[in-house]
Amino acid sequence: ADSTTLTTTTTTTTTTTTTSTTTSKHAGLCAANVNTACGGKDLGTPYTSATSAACCDICKNYNETCQAWSWVPNTNKTDGQCHVKASCGDRAKSDGTISGWQDKDSDSDVRDGAGLVV
Repeated sequence: ADSTTLTTTTTTTTTTTTTSTTTSKHAGLCAANVNTACGGKDLGTPYTSATSAACCDICKNYNETCQAWSWVPNTNKTDGQCHVKASCGDRAKSDGTISGWQDKDSDSDVRDGAGLVV
């Protein structure tokens, strides 16, 4: 008589996902505050910048003294001016100007002139 052996193999796969949160030394710096200008003295002369995001990158790469920035678009459709600053002291409403500063909660928030998330 013929005999047949049946072998069953079971494979179990376990996936572990680890999520970590790091706090950047620039946390919140790129939160865009639209129609808002940061007052106070610039750190050097203004830079040329195509976008507000590029202006924030200039501030991040400037050195640790840059804690705020204001980007003023050019009405002639060319690159705007990026003002890097030690702080965003006297904030003022300024149509078209976009600013960011160190003390925001999130880099991805877009805020209006009153500082509210839009």
